[in-house]
Amino acid sequence: MMQTRQGEGSTFAVTIPFEIASEKEGKGDSEEEKKESLKGIHLLLAEDNELNVEVARELLEERGAVVSTAADGQEAVRMFEESPEGTYDVILMDVMMPVMDGLEATRKIRASQREEGRKIPIIALTANAFREDME
Repeated sequence: MMQTRQGEGSTFAVTIPFEIASEKEGKGDSEEEKKESLKGIHLLLAEDNELNVEVARELLEERGAVVSTAADGQEAVRMFEESPEGTYDVILMDVMMPVMDGLEATRKIRASQREEGRKIPIIALTANAFREDME
């Protein structure tokens, strides 16, 4: 079903039939297996808020990740550039930090002489949920 009103938008209704799973099928991975899903992953977490660092570190390490932290973008760039090739698997980068924000730090890592800098996944973190911030 679809309803459209000019200037107001559209409403879509979709019905998707599902079969009810048996109890055995619905269980999935054990809690222990889920926690180890990041085992061996080395992350560089760039975050200036100490509470956020504590929470993120606890959650990530609980699932097996190795976490290194930087308090601002400048420190994150330095840590990345001074580390041996392949040290980090992914960078979690807060967008708004003092000294150097996450966007500038990302630009510097991408422009680095290291080939790894052009392809390492960098995931932006922000508390801002406005469309302009996401763009």
